[in-house]
Amino acid sequence: MSDLLQMIKSNDVYVISVMALLLLIELIWILALNARFSSFLKGYRRVINGRTGEDLEDILSSYLGKVEGNVEKITEFEERMKQIEKRTELALQKVGIVRYNAFSEMGSDQSFSIALLDLNDNGFVITGIFGRDDTVTYAKPIENGTSRYPLSAEEIQAIDRARKRGI
Repeated sequence: MSDLLQMIKSNDVYVISVMALLLLIELIWILALNARFSSFLKGYRRVINGRTGEDLEDILSSYLGKVEGNVEKITEFEERMKQIEKRTELALQKVGIVRYNAFSEMGSDQSFSIALLDLNDNGFVITGIFGRDDTVTYAKPIENGTSRYPLSAEEIQAIDRARKRGI
């Protein structure tokens, strides 16, 4: 034992230097742990959000319930969105208009053909022919871009314009 004390006394500068170095390393370690703990504490306070008397398990359970509820709502919204998308396929959303002069003795382009189609090119074409004495209006159904009734050149042009304006 006396040999150990004698060795420490003879090398006291080295012993103190090593102890100081260990103390410095320990201080750096404590500061790093303190920084990590502060970060954890900040996150914990954000989760707790002013609640008192509740433990972390209750809070996380509450959050988990809210997340599960949101997942159910998202699934419901996805289903509703699919239904709406199916409905919009049937909505008239493509329009083609052609104005023309049906009779050469008439003034301006007062006659017209309007094609209204859905995404599947189904719908109808309305044609209004303006004459000197009267105006006649026709409507023809369109299925897959064609009609079972004969179409005029202007009606075909209106259908083509509507088909090109598709989404």
